[in-house]
Amino acid sequence: MGIRQTLLEIWRDGGIKGLFTGLGPRVGRAGPSVGIVVSFYEVVKYALHHRHEDHY
Repeated sequence: MGIRQTLLEIWRDGGIKGLFTGLGPRVGRAGPSVGIVVSFYEVVKYALHHRHEDHY
């Protein structure tokens, strides 16, 4: 079964709402991990920036 056939079947069974079923829990699960990654990135960026300034 291809992507097109799968989407058509979901559309027939649940309509537009069927295409977004499970989106809330998925976003709720991904949100905290994205927050951790962004926070870690900012901390490392800050540390590297200040480390670079100390050499001059």
